[in-house]
Amino acid sequence: MFLPASWTATVALWGAFVAQLGPEADRLVERSGPAPKTLVAPTYRAMADFAPPTHVFAVFDHEWPGLMTGLATHITPSAELVFLQEDGKAIEPGYRFRDALPTRVRRRVQVLPIWVDSMWIRDFGPRVLIGAGEVHWLDPIYDVDRTLDDAAPRKLAQAFDVQVTEFGYDLDGGALSSNGEGLCLMTESSWASISPETAGWRMRRVSRQFGCDELVLLPPLLYESTGHVDVFAQFVSADHIMLGRVDPEESAIDARRLEEARGRIEAWAERKGKEIRITRIDMPVLAEGDYYSYINGLQLEDRYIAPRFRQIPEERERPIMAQLAEAMQGRKIVELPASVLQELDGVIHCATLGVRLPTRKAIDHARIDDAG
Repeated sequence: MFLPASWTATVALWGAFVAQLGPEADRLVERSGPAPKTLVAPTYRAMADFAPPTHVFAVFDHEWPGLMTGLATHITPSAELVFLQEDGKAIEPGYRFRDALPTRVRRRVQVLPIWVDSMWIRDFGPRVLIGAGEVHWLDPIYDVDRTLDDAAPRKLAQAFDVQVTEFGYDLDGGALSSNGEGLCLMTESSWASISPETAGWRMRRVSRQFGCDELVLLPPLLYESTGHVDVFAQFVSADHIMLGRVDPEESAIDARRLEEARGRIEAWAERKGKEIRITRIDMPVLAEGDYYSYINGLQLEDRYIAPRFRQIPEERERPIMAQLAEAMQGRKIVELPASVLQELDGVIHCATLGVRLPTRKAIDHARIDDAG
């Protein structure tokens, strides 16, 4: 990916839309085509954690048939499931897997010839902005050593014939939690990877570019390697958050940090005159850095796909499922074994990405160039 030094004049086709752009928009440029065009206005909001997706992206792995079947079974009643392929693996097992599914499931599963480096589609897939009746995708900078992951948003845009816009910051999907109305959560370590700016107005200048008017920075977990907020927090509505809770006997520092996170969220709400409900979800920590996050699940329109872990005894897991049921406010809790993902330092939220397709189709650059 490249970071544009400047942005070019926009053709008349986009004039009215681009007029909304603020001076900070030089970081946002269109991906496809010979000359970058600015597209995305800072008035757009990051898609809410709880917003129902039309499509869910995941990476197929034939070595985990139970997990793949579970994803297909539990996602397709609410959204289309789109499988990408892991580098070095053939696509034919994915086709055979899809063809063997029940008809009602198979009709809502796609297997695309797009290869990626890793399972963690949440982090390298497109960021979704919603506003003014339109949907846009952002393509942030990603790990330079994972070139296939980095290219995935562009290839997905090509596959669905939609636009994607380059975003000149390093913003993993798991690093951001959004209420869809401009309030976002992020850890201090994730923010540090995006910008050194910490003054309030300077933070807003940057955060508005990825759909956040207000950004509350939280302490990261002590030994969690990514520093991502989605390990311990998700919005379940615009004014309701589920937040992790750690037993001090298992990790005293993490327990204090999560209490501090709660305090920061409540302090923000008090300053703004807002009401924020927080539902605590227990997070077992069995060893240093060995976190078991039930918050790292997937929210769909009518259900929450909750991870289960064979390492956690039934008598400890049942109360956690009850906590999730309270947080989900009537949505069905669907349980999916996820130990294979946890052993790779991720869970269900990390390995899936719910999106809505961009409103605008891909630009015909030859036509635009002729018109310009």
